[in-house]
Amino acid sequence: MTTTTLTKIVPMGKRPKRQWLKKFRLRYLLALGFLIWGVYEYAFVQAPILHHEYASEVALTQKLKAAAQTRQQLQSQIKALHSNSYIASVAEKRYNLVLPGDILFATSRSVH
Repeated sequence: MTTTTLTKIVPMGKRPKRQWLKKFRLRYLLALGFLIWGVYEYAFVQAPILHHEYASEVALTQKLKAAAQTRQQLQSQIKALHSNSYIASVAEKRYNLVLPGDILFATSRSVH
């Protein structure tokens, strides 16, 4: 019966370098570097841009509401301009015109 024994041959002198430990550290350093870069990029670059865009969106929404209100007012004025009663009231106020059968009274006096 033959028994075999395994022997490990180790070179004398220098100890074997731990290459895997250096790679392991390098991976974590790179990951940490990317993490720090990402946090910096978000905090000092992206966040101010997002804040500015949000403020612009709020301002534009307010302008849009004001424009919608103005549009409604203008549409009501257009409807009024097409009515005969509005035209008659403007003619009375600006040009002192009266409808047939009405009497015009002047209430102000000019002293000369």
